[in-house]
Amino acid sequence: MPTVTLINQRVREVHFVNHIDKSGQIQLASSFNFHVNYSNDNKQCVAKLYQSAQMKDDPDQFFTSAEIIGVFNLEGVVDEESKKDAHVQCYDQLFPFLQSTITQLATASGMPGFLMRKNPMKRENITFAKGGAPKEDKPEQPMTLPIV
Repeated sequence: MPTVTLINQRVREVHFVNHIDKSGQIQLASSFNFHVNYSNDNKQCVAKLYQSAQMKDDPDQFFTSAEIIGVFNLEGVVDEESKKDAHVQCYDQLFPFLQSTITQLATASGMPGFLMRKNPMKRENITFAKGGAPKEDKPEQPMTLPIV
């Protein structure tokens, strides 16, 4: 099992729109995209996570997205199977930073308790693009958000 250590992360881009004026519930659609690029010696990697959520019926009323980059040190990455394990660990370590960023914005906009949903990252869904970089894309996922 490889060891993955986050050494640096930064928010690259963030968008937040909240034009909701009344309390109640809204239906949300969400999507995410996650890519990891490995160094030639498999000792480091750079991961890019993008995730969004928007009001299903009217994205102009509510939309949020963030893109976050993480740099990781790696140990024990020797083949595609260990890269899949590293890929999952990178996501698990990077996601909380994205979630925290969006949660702070949502709270400041009057939506306390809003959390981006962590998508399940399954090893069997990870495929490698030409050149050996893993690729993980997920379609929209519906959810409901209560508005207070």
